[in-house]
Amino acid sequence: MMEPFVIFSPANSNDVFCCNALLADDGCGTLTFEGGLTIRPWLDECYKAMPVNEQTTSFENYSLSIDSVVRTFGPLGGKAVICRQITGKFKNFDFKVLTRRYFSMFPDMFCFAFYHPRYNFWMGASPELLVESTGPHTARTRALAGTRRNGLDEPWDEKNLNEHRVVSDDICRRIEALGTQWKAVPRRPVEFPYGEIAHLCTPIDIECVAEQIDISMVANAIHPTPAVGGYPRQKAIETIAKLESSPRAYYGGIISTPSTAYVMLRCVHFDSHNWCVYTGSGVTGASASLDEWNETEAKAAPLVNLLNAF
Repeated sequence: MMEPFVIFSPANSNDVFCCNALLADDGCGTLTFEGGLTIRPWLDECYKAMPVNEQTTSFENYSLSIDSVVRTFGPLGGKAVICRQITGKFKNFDFKVLTRRYFSMFPDMFCFAFYHPRYNFWMGASPELLVESTGPHTARTRALAGTRRNGLDEPWDEKNLNEHRVVSDDICRRIEALGTQWKAVPRRPVEFPYGEIAHLCTPIDIECVAEQIDISMVANAIHPTPAVGGYPRQKAIETIAKLESSPRAYYGGIISTPSTAYVMLRCVHFDSHNWCVYTGSGVTGASASLDEWNETEAKAAPLVNLLNAF
């Protein structure tokens, strides 16, 4: 049986780091490796094992979930992120080549892959920076929500702007709720490309003059952001548990180093035979089932196309 290991490549870097020194395993999915790299499942839920899901979510079932969220969250002016699965089988499984190709496709993302005998393999290329230290009293994060086709030279529509605003406002409120010395300063929104799609992104500067910033404290305060959970937070979490057909496992969880924390997105769970891609979209009162389905297809396409080549 293989021993646990993790490999990762920081965003905007060609360096790849590998560690097989597992220091702590809580038996529920939280893993700590040498050097302070920590992996946590969605909402720190407890998983004794993670068999690879072999059931693809149907359009009918996903549409029913979307319609339910629209009815519930529309009157609230909120949102919920609903995840679905796309599954397949390997013809020629090769972990090293697979990860090397996926990492090379997204050098500006935080790329990761890890293995544990109870949880199998996971691999992802996440654009979702949760928090990064930039100095003793400063850090940064970003609101990443709103999706459309890349390269459009036109204003963003109101549905995406509202969805994005919910995320940015909630992150800033939760950071400043840490204390009177905490400040969260959003910058001007920009487009963040991911393959053939683009996200609306607001960089947010964090400052705390009274104490040295602990990134784990910031991560715990803002996670799950409305970009991966929803708003209002507790109602969104309850809705996700009710509507999603399979547990998220590590999808939407956190992978962190001593200086950065990322949400595990654009990821696939696999063994040497089967793979399961997790993909989701933010649903508001203005959402339509087919649009949300197409958004999840576009988000998953680079990874699904790669997996089908193996």
